[in-house]
Amino acid sequence: MRTREEYIQELKEKLDEFNAKLDELQVQGKLAEMDSRKEYEEQVQRFTAKRDEIVSRLNEMRHSSDEAWEDLRKGIDQAWSHLKEAFDQARSH
Repeated sequence: MRTREEYIQELKEKLDEFNAKLDELQVQGKLAEMDSRKEYEEQVQRFTAKRDEIVSRLNEMRHSSDEAWEDLRKGIDQAWSHLKEAFDQARSH
């Protein structure tokens, strides 16, 4: 089982990768036709809000008790899974 610090480090790396992909999506949006551009911008805003929620939970985890961090981890894992699925779906369109 991973320690809290290992989990936090792993999640930071995932977030860094996600941020790079989000940057790519923003560039695609800027290069898109005008009517598609708005859709890209809306997607970026939704993904950014969800990412920020995960970062907030991660910060909460850093300061949580040993007993509470496992529950927080489960919530973060679920939020991460939903974000990744939604992002992958959006990129495939």
